[in-house]
Amino acid sequence: MRKAITVFKAALSVSFFVIAACSGAGSNSSSVASTVASLASVKSAVSATQSSAKASLSGTTIPSAAQITDAGANVWTVIAGVIYENGSLAGYSNEVALLLYDKKVIYQENTAGGWWSWNGSTWIASSDPRKRVSPDGSTIPGEPQITDASDNVWVVSGGVIYANGVLAGYSNEVVQLAYDGELIYQENAAGGWWSWNGSTWVASSEPPRTPSPSGTVITSAGQITDASDNLWTVSGGVIYENGALAGYSNAVVRLVYDNSVVYQENSAGGWWSWTGGTWVSSSAPVNGSGGTGGTAPTIAGGPVTTDLVGEAYSFLPTTTNAGGGTLSFSIQNMPAWASFSTETGELTGTPSNSQTGTYAGIVISVSNGSASASLTAFSITVTTGSATLTWVAPSENTNGTPITDLAGYKISYGTSPGSLTQTIQVANPSATSYIVGNLGSGTYYFSVAAYTSDGMISAQSAAAEKTVL
Repeated sequence: MRKAITVFKAALSVSFFVIAACSGAGSNSSSVASTVASLASVKSAVSATQSSAKASLSGTTIPSAAQITDAGANVWTVIAGVIYENGSLAGYSNEVALLLYDKKVIYQENTAGGWWSWNGSTWIASSDPRKRVSPDGSTIPGEPQITDASDNVWVVSGGVIYANGVLAGYSNEVVQLAYDGELIYQENAAGGWWSWNGSTWVASSEPPRTPSPSGTVITSAGQITDASDNLWTVSGGVIYENGALAGYSNAVVRLVYDNSVVYQENSAGGWWSWTGGTWVSSSAPVNGSGGTGGTAPTIAGGPVTTDLVGEAYSFLPTTTNAGGGTLSFSIQNMPAWASFSTETGELTGTPSNSQTGTYAGIVISVSNGSASASLTAFSITVTTGSATLTWVAPSENTNGTPITDLAGYKISYGTSPGSLTQTIQVANPSATSYIVGNLGSGTYYFSVAAYTSDGMISAQSAAAEKTVL
C-alpha cells in the first residue's frame, strides 16, 4: 500500500516585492447580462470599422467621444460602466466614469475617482496623466484640453463643454474655452462670453489674456499673448495677430516675445520686430531663440535605472533657466514602451512582458532657444515580476512514520484560488524555497505539495496570494 505524506506543518509564504493591485470588488456579470444586445451591436460596428480606423487624438475621452481607437487600431467602448476592446471585455472594469487615451496609453477612472492604465493584458493602478495645471491664457481651440488649478480637466466636443468627462452646466455652440486668472471662460458662436463660478455659467466679458513671459517662442509655444492682450500665432509660415494677418510675413520659422516686443525670424535667418503697424529690420532678441545674450539652462536629476514589467515608470528632471526663454525638452534613445513630454521633460511608461531588457544611451536635453544642456546618458533595465515562495519540508507520513522517499515538490499557481492551472516541478527534496518568475501584472495564488519517489502526492498547502503590478 502506498503511503500518504503529511501536509506541510508550516504555512506557505510569499515575499513582498511590489505594492498592491488596483482596488475594487464585485462582478461584471450583471452589467454584461444587461448589455448583451448592445454588445452585439458594438462587435458588429467594430468589425466593420476596425480595419480602416484611424488612431484617436491624444487626450480623447469617453465621454465625450463615443469610442476610442488606439495606435494598434483597437476600438475601445464603454457600456454600462464596463470597458470593451474590439467588442470583447477588456479585463475587469466596473462603474467606469471616464476612459482616456493619452500618449498611446488607455486609462480608466471609476466613479470613486480611482485610476488605472491598460498594459496590454490587464489594468494596473495609475493616476490621472493629465493633471498638470494649464498656464493662464490657454485656450481651446489652440489646446486639446485645459487643466485648471483644482485638477479639473476641461474639453469641448461638438460645441459642448465637459469637466472631467461630465457635462459642465449648459453650453451650446462653444467656439472657444479660455483659462485666465484661474477662471474658465467660454465664448459661443454669437460672440457671447460666460465664466464658470463653480456650478454654473454667468454672463461675462472676454477675459484679459495673461501676457506671455519674456522669451516665449513659437514654435515651442502654441501662441504668444503680448502686454496689450493681443494674441499672436503662426500658421503656414505667416503671422496672425488676433486672427488677422499681421503685416507682411513669409516663411516664418520663429516668433519671439522679448521685453514686450514681438520678433520674427524667417527661413533665411533674417530678423524683424513689430512696431505696432509693420515689421522693421532688426537683430535677434537677447533672450529669445537665436539671441546673443542668453544663459544656458541647467538640467539635473537621478533617473531610476530599473523597472518591473507592468509597473509604471516616471522620471521628471529639475531645471533652471537664468537666461529666460521658454524651455523645451528632447530625448534620444527613448524606450519603445515610454512616452516623453517636450514641455516638462517627464519620461513615463509601463513596459509589457515582451519589453524586458536593458534600454541604454537615454539622453534627456533641455533648451531655452539660445542654449541647451543635457543629462548624462542613462539606462533602464526592465525585468519581469516574480514571487519568492518558502516552505518547511514535511518530515512524517500521516501515520506518524518518518518520510524516507521524499522526491520533491509541485508548485501550482494561477490567477484564481480555485484554478491553479500552471505548475512547476521542483525535483529536489531538500529545497525549501523557489522563485516563480515571468509574472505579468495581476494577482496570483500559489500552493505547494510534496511528492514521493513512487508518485504519491500530498495534499496542497493553503494558498498564498501575491499581487504583481
